Amino acid sequence: DWVNGVCTGKGILKINNQYEYEGDFVENKKQGYGVERYPEGSVYEGEFHDNKKNGKGKYILSGGETYEGDFKDDLFDGEGVYKWPSESREYKGQFKNGNMNGKGINTFKDGSTYEGYYKNGLKHGLGKYTWPNGKVFYGSWLNNKLHGNGYYLLDNEKFNITFRFGKIISTRKAEDIDENKIIKFGYDNIVDKENI
Repeated sequence: DWVNGVCTGKGILKINNQYEYEGDFVENKKQGYGVERYPEGSVYEGEFHDNKKNGKGKYILSGGETYEGDFKDDLFDGEGVYKWPSESREYKGQFKNGNMNGKGINTFKDGSTYEGYYKNGLKHGLGKYTWPNGKVFYGSWLNNKLHGNGYYLLDNEKFNITFRFGKIISTRKAEDIDENKIIKFGYDNIVDKENI
């Protein structure tokens, strides 16, 4: 569709038979709803604004991975679900600038789950890791490594445990653990800090 010499309405854009967009245009820009197809087999279907993926959409990568959720300026940004079918893994939660960022739940093939905070795709802040056998660790991470105080639950027994950059510093059995008191290096301390 054309209005006064510019593409406005429905249309198809093809570039060298390698890239294709089919959907809505406003003044020669992708705007509204559309489908993008890339030469390696990836497909995006969803909303566009000002020539970029903005709003709700679904992105199917050539390897079979999928992301469905919010986009901002062509990147995953907001709430979404990312699935790795080959690993039987799924992340549901917050994204920023194309990475897991904020709070979310990661479910793994063996049934383990991590529920907690991420920064730039890495576990960063308070989180709870649960194994299929019921074993639980609740504590804090720094750039994907356990760091700070937490507790470990095994066979209904709780243990205080302290990590420093992924290495155990101390452990002790605890009869009664107050989660609010032992987590001293948590989300409020690290997630919003840029110069860690």
